[in-house]
Amino acid sequence: MLQIWRLYLALPTPLTREFADQRKKQKDYLAVRHELNATSSQDEFAKWAKLRRQHDKLLDELEKKSRATKAACRYLMLNISPQNPASKPPAPSSTATSRPPG
Repeated sequence: MLQIWRLYLALPTPLTREFADQRKKQKDYLAVRHELNATSSQDEFAKWAKLRRQHDKLLDELEKKSRATKAACRYLMLNISPQNPASKPPAPSSTATSRPPG
């Protein structure tokens, strides 16, 4: 299933751009988080407060993008999954076969 998702993301789809944006936001978030952890809240309060606001904003945006991406992944997997009964051809019913009158 994961290979199908990666293959889908390799195609030029609108979701590919959103996923790339999510990865960029995640990288930015981790950089700000690292800098925030390296900054003393008591000694450099102004810098720490600015980083904290930036951290919270990026975290909120990242969570929103993550939810949207996960929902798109679930939608894709449900629609192409081999376990999905809708994707299997219907089983022949007993009324569909007719016997000659005898």
